[in-house]
Amino acid sequence: MNNIIENDWFLYDNNVKYILVCPVNYLMHVDYNEIMKEHIASKRKVSILVSDINNADDSSFMHCDKVTVDPIGDVQKIEDNDGKEKIATVSLETYIFNCDFLRDCLAKVRGISSLFSITDMIKYIGSYVEKVNAIKFAGYVRRFASFKELL
Repeated sequence: MNNIIENDWFLYDNNVKYILVCPVNYLMHVDYNEIMKEHIASKRKVSILVSDINNADDSSFMHCDKVTVDPIGDVQKIEDNDGKEKIATVSLETYIFNCDFLRDCLAKVRGISSLFSITDMIKYIGSYVEKVNAIKFAGYVRRFASFKELL
């Protein structure tokens, strides 16, 4: 979060309604236009892209975020994937924020901790502020947990 805070000028110098935060360690083909439409339709202030995988016990998915989603698509819990289950719903570390809401969150994060990660912020939002929307992605996903896995 500290990197976003240090570069938050883009939240104020541009006239945007939504901010999409994407990872660099996931290989997937996502139509972000469709994801954005789902976020807007949810009427939530924050959404997280998740995927149901059948290899959660694989080393590449170890220690990523495992997400519990209720039947209406709200995130109930985010926890570390310990690899004990083969099938799990995992975070693809792709987040959509309403821009005004992200600005407010960043202001609060400054007062909480400079070590807050984006996942910490999402957990906090879901627990204390408002529901977080989960958007299911059904396509191919590959996670690279280390540089060694890229080779």
